[in-house]
Amino acid sequence: MAESLLLAVGVEAALASTIGTVVSGIGTLVSVGTGIAGVISSSNQASAQAEMARLAAERGSITAQMELVRGQQEANRIRETMLKTLATQRARYAGAGIVLDSGTPATLEEATTAEADRETQIVQTNAGMRSSAARLDAANQATRAALLDDKADTLLWTGIGSSLASGLTRANSLAALASGDKIGSKLLS
Repeated sequence: MAESLLLAVGVEAALASTIGTVVSGIGTLVSVGTGIAGVISSSNQASAQAEMARLAAERGSITAQMELVRGQQEANRIRETMLKTLATQRARYAGAGIVLDSGTPATLEEATTAEADRETQIVQTNAGMRSSAARLDAANQATRAALLDDKADTLLWTGIGSSLASGLTRANSLAALASGDKIGSKLLS
């Protein structure tokens, strides 16, 4: 009777130990799954940031082109104003009977043209500088996007590898515990 009781207690202890090992194994799987889910989330976040940087780079490229167009439009407006001014001056001098080819009328026309050319040059230079700044910003955003893409990939693969390695270590320790290996079971402590 005592032997039966000891045998029953021993079976219960072994069963409890096996159940504990199984529960611990399930915990390990859940831990690995949670770790991988966190890694995927971080990788997705980096990928989303990379996409935002790519969009900012595209916007910068468009802005650069728009600055050049805006500068050309302003230069055209200056040129148009100059031509109207010259036409008005010629009409006034001609109406007064003054010869337009020499003297004050010719000098005034040259000065008006030179002033319009200077203004046009300033407008185009400023537009070029704004366009260059926008292109530089676009290039910086494109570089940032590439770096974020690399970060997303690195996070994904190193994180998954780390989670799996941690889970494997834990699983090996559980296997050692289940087989009665005292050294392996100390790794779980």
